Amino acid sequence: MALRSMTGFGRGEEEGEGLKVEVESKSFNRKRLDARVRLPDSLASLESEIVDRVKQRCRRGRVEVNVDVEVSSAADAGAELIDADRFEAVYLQLQRLAEQMDLKEVSLADVLTFQDALEPNYRADPEAQGDLIMAAVETSIDSLVAARRSEGEGLEADLRGYLDSMAEDLSNYRQKAPLALDAMRERITERVRDTLADMDVDEPDEQRLAEEVVFHVDRADVSEELQRAAAHLESLRELIKTSGADEAVGKEIDFYLQELVRETNTLSSKSHTSELTDLAISMKSTVEKMREQAANIE
Repeated sequence: MALRSMTGFGRGEEEGEGLKVEVESKSFNRKRLDARVRLPDSLASLESEIVDRVKQRCRRGRVEVNVDVEVSSAADAGAELIDADRFEAVYLQLQRLAEQMDLKEVSLADVLTFQDALEPNYRADPEAQGDLIMAAVETSIDSLVAARRSEGEGLEADLRGYLDSMAEDLSNYRQKAPLALDAMRERITERVRDTLADMDVDEPDEQRLAEEVVFHVDRADVSEELQRAAAHLESLRELIKTSGADEAVGKEIDFYLQELVRETNTLSSKSHTSELTDLAISMKSTVEKMREQAANIE
C-alpha cells in the first residue's frame, strides 16, 4: 500500500488495574501534523507521550485523541469501595488520639473524613495504570492508521484511473496537434495571399511569407508542453508505485499536479481547433479531480 488518507477513525479499549479505559482517535485534513489530546487532568503527565506516539505514526493531518477513564465495573464488583482493614486501622488510631486528648467518642463521620485512605489498593498503582492507558492509546492509533490506509487504497485507485484517462487524452492531443499545425500553415498562407491580392500585389515575397508562417506556427507549437505533461504523469505514477506505506507524499503529488495545471492551461490557450480544445478541457478537468483527491492524501 503506497498511499494513506488524512481522514480516519480509531478506537482502543483496555480494562484492568481497576480501570476501564476508552480511547478514540480521529483525524482530518491538515497541511501539517497537528496532534491534540484530551484526557483527565489527573493524567496530564501522559499528554506528551501520547503526542509522541501520534507523531511516530502520522505525518500530516489534524489528529485528535480523546482518553476517557473510569473505575471499571469489574473492579467495583470484585472489591468493596472501602477497605475494611483500613477502616479499622483509621478508626483505632483516631480512637487512641481521642482518648489521649480526652475528646468525645470517634464517630463514623470522623472516620469517613479520611475516605481517600480507605479506598482499596486497586486505585494505588499509577505506573500500572499509565501502562494500561498507553496500551489503549496504541490500539486506538493502530486502528486509526489502518482506517487511513484503507481509505488511501480508494484514493490510489481513483488517482490511477484519472492518470490513465489523462494519458489517453494527452496521446490523442499529441497525434492531432501536428495536423492542426499543418492546417494553420495553410490558413496563414492563404490569408496572406488573399490580403496581398486585395492590395493588387500579384506575387508575395516568399521569404517574408515563410517567416510569417514560421512565426505563428512556432507560437502555436505545443511539443514542449506535451513532453513536460507526459513527464509529470510518469513521475506521478512512479511516486504512487514506489512510495512506502508510512511516507507522506501528498505534498509531492500536489506539486506535480500544479505543474500539470500550468501545462494544460497552455495547451488550452494554444488549441486552434475545437477538437484540441475539447481534449485540453478534458485534461484540465481531470487534473482538478486529481487535486481534489490529493488534498486528502497524507
